[in-house]
Amino acid sequence: MDKTTKTIIGIIIAVAIIVIGHLVFYRKSTEPAPAEPATTEPVSEEVIKIGAIQPLTGKVSYVGEWVSQGINLAIDEFNKQGKKIEVIYEDDACDPTKAVNAIEKLINIDKVKIIIGPTCSSSVLASAPIAEENKVIIFSTVATALRITDAGDYIFRNRENDSAHGKTMGEFAYNNLNAKKAGILFLNLDNGIGFKDSFKKRFIELGGEVIIEESFNLKETDFRTQLMKIKSANPDVLYFAGQKMENAVVQARELGIDQKILGPSTMQNDTLVEVAGNFAEGLLYSYPDINPNSEQFKSYQAKYKDKYNQNSEAYAANSYDALNIIVAAINKCSGDTDCIKEYFYNTKKYQGVSGVFGFDKNGDVTRRLIIKTVKDGKFVPYKE
Repeated sequence: MDKTTKTIIGIIIAVAIIVIGHLVFYRKSTEPAPAEPATTEPVSEEVIKIGAIQPLTGKVSYVGEWVSQGINLAIDEFNKQGKKIEVIYEDDACDPTKAVNAIEKLINIDKVKIIIGPTCSSSVLASAPIAEENKVIIFSTVATALRITDAGDYIFRNRENDSAHGKTMGEFAYNNLNAKKAGILFLNLDNGIGFKDSFKKRFIELGGEVIIEESFNLKETDFRTQLMKIKSANPDVLYFAGQKMENAVVQARELGIDQKILGPSTMQNDTLVEVAGNFAEGLLYSYPDINPNSEQFKSYQAKYKDKYNQNSEAYAANSYDALNIIVAAINKCSGDTDCIKEYFYNTKKYQGVSGVFGFDKNGDVTRRLIIKTVKDGKFVPYKE
């Protein structure tokens, strides 16, 4: 083989190598990339975390149970819609010291921005400075004390304050019952004192006279000493300002006190009728104007009864509404509590299951009250 032939063969081999290499490269470059391994991990969704400080134990744990039931019913509905709501409960047993510990834990460890509760006024007042300092929203569905009105810019409630209830019943006693002399039995705590003072103030303004006032402590169950003094004074009506007063109702009637017994919305609870029985008949009390015949409330009541095998009352309805309006505010404002508080301040006609309500410049709820009574063992609107 001469030199020229060798050269030609070499060129042919080189060209062949180049062509084959190009074809191999081209095939690889046009093949689809291998698929990423399929993940079995679900796509995470943002969880809305809300705190709740409630009396889950202690004398008023029944109220904490109602509040929790209203909250949890609303959570069920949001979960069905695909939203993830987590409520972190803390028990304060209606103790201000425990409430302070609870709010510090929720803020510093759980990093929540909104807290439903506390339930008891004294716990709200103890927690409010901490909430204010950290720009955390407190939203109480039960507390009524007048001092909460001035507790801070981040403090809200959709429960009427003591002044509203006391004033309403003071007017009713004087104008509708023609009472001129009243006796008062009151719980010696913020809310009982608030009910008492506002009733007394309005009743006197209208021309009435409060001729006797007797107090009791939260753990008392025997009210006979106070009631005997009231009986001796012989008022036209008796105003009970406090909580869990079914024993006082029974003892008043057993002692022969037959005057009308009046009270705030705390009168409406199933235990009152169970314990007092026929003695509860004719009691009169102020209560939020909840329309039981509205489609919204009937739907809520049916779901509540199906879940808990009992009818809802105002505390549970307030708490159901609270979670709904809080989630609406979070949807608009995310975690910005300055935005959330402005959202609440600008709410004037929110349609909840507890009625139409809004908030005033102090974060207090604005809502109409009515008079209710016990008739045939049931809580019904009063009709003259």
